[in-house]
Amino acid sequence: MKTLLNESWDKLVNRILDIIWMQWTTLGVSGRSETWSSSPIDPEALLLFSATAARYDARLFDAILDWITQNQRFINVARLSRVGKSERFAGKRTMKAMVATAGTSNAGLKWDRIYKQKSPDLSEPESLFLNISGNSIPVIGQADPHFLREGYLREEYKNRGIALPFNSDFPGNLILKLRAFVGVNARCEIIQFLLLNHQGSPRALARDCYYLPGTIIKAMSEMEQSGILRSRIDGRLRLYSFNKVRDWRSLLIRDEKPLNWIVWPCVFSVLDQVLMFLESHQETDKSDLELASTLRRIISKGMENQLIRSGFPDVPELTKKHSGTDLIPVFFDTISRLLGWVAHTAAQPEY
Repeated sequence: MKTLLNESWDKLVNRILDIIWMQWTTLGVSGRSETWSSSPIDPEALLLFSATAARYDARLFDAILDWITQNQRFINVARLSRVGKSERFAGKRTMKAMVATAGTSNAGLKWDRIYKQKSPDLSEPESLFLNISGNSIPVIGQADPHFLREGYLREEYKNRGIALPFNSDFPGNLILKLRAFVGVNARCEIIQFLLLNHQGSPRALARDCYYLPGTIIKAMSEMEQSGILRSRIDGRLRLYSFNKVRDWRSLLIRDEKPLNWIVWPCVFSVLDQVLMFLESHQETDKSDLELASTLRRIISKGMENQLIRSGFPDVPELTKKHSGTDLIPVFFDTISRLLGWVAHTAAQPEY
């Protein structure tokens, strides 16, 4: 079983890095020729997950810092904070160091709620960057003060200028396109949700887009007065939709290929927890039964529900139907299929 965990680790890290490289390339980072086109990218969820996963690729990590400097005005920090509180991510203090390093002085107030998070009181800082096997990479040269303050050792960051403004023609950049057009607010997520799902209730939108219900209800009520949205009562729900969805789709989405609706905070939180589980058990003396018990506890704390909410269409009943050590291979097969689902037909050549 430990062999399975080691094999899962190698495959998982490489597949995750491929996915987030493609997404960051689509957002404007130079580094890969393939772009993400199967679903809209969620910048806040991607940033939170990258604070964990990009530690295994220093080049990607620093490219993300360059991107924050270039495009930070399009990040919804209130939503970033809400996603971070709603789902489980291990890289929150890494995130704080990232925005402290890359956030420009004229955007200080924008990141205020991230800066206010309490810094750790650690006796020994740890290496920020890890190799693909999970081992620390030693630091050569002057340590970066922002990361050192959060308990991490890395060389001082220097912006290499490899991040560009996002390309509005890429389907994956739909939410950034909307934010550039109507501002960084909840209406962007409302428009995107209705374009991809055709209709939805304020409760569903608030849950899947990570806003307070009151914010969504108020915005949708006002948007309906424009005549562009319409609503109808279905049982106890009020469902909203576009009056002429084809007109809006052709205006906002260049590619005719349908886009998948994926609740990325759920997907990335699951992958974040799996990475942490595998990292903490790389060199373990635990028995197979103990490992299965630990994994069962993690799954039962909400991971199974996250998989269902993500939109992943093939979620097995992990903890109910698979007892003892049988859980481990079934679980990692599920994660492998999840990665295949999110990446399906994602790679497209640049426009």
